[in-house]
Amino acid sequence: FQALNFLNGLVAPSFLFVSGFVFLVSGHRRLEELRRLGPSFRRQVKRVGTVWLIAYALHLPPAPLSRYFSDPRALDWRAMYKVDVLHCISLTWLLLLASLILIRPEKLLRWWLLGSALAATALAPWMWSLDLSPPWPAPVAAYLNDRFQSLFPLFPWSGFMLAGAFCASLY
Repeated sequence: FQALNFLNGLVAPSFLFVSGFVFLVSGHRRLEELRRLGPSFRRQVKRVGTVWLIAYALHLPPAPLSRYFSDPRALDWRAMYKVDVLHCISLTWLLLLASLILIRPEKLLRWWLLGSALAATALAPWMWSLDLSPPWPAPVAAYLNDRFQSLFPLFPWSGFMLAGAFCASLY
């Protein structure tokens, strides 16, 4: 049971690592078109937006469709604040896309990815100790720590994707 439990714990970090790795490898093949903000860039932004919309659609409060239009205030919208793996992936993809476009020297990009991965991981205990809800709106604060029962806040989970992107830059 302990071995199975350990292996089950590797699924999410492995998935995120591979997601970052594949994103950088695929983005590197069409790097110049991404930097020109051409069709490839627009397709990539649409994909990220689609994943983000699906993530939020999966968190809609359970209710008949008519209730969303007749009395939306009666629904419990707090479930929309929770950040899951799709939210984390889409926001980290945006960061990786911006990094590919803005950081031109390959060596600097590699250092940026490594530093970002380490920062997302190392800052996680501090971020989780903060109560961000008074200065930050709840939907934004949910991306940073687990105060709103987020399963995959950016700290530390985006660190796995950034580490995967760093390894892809070495590949």
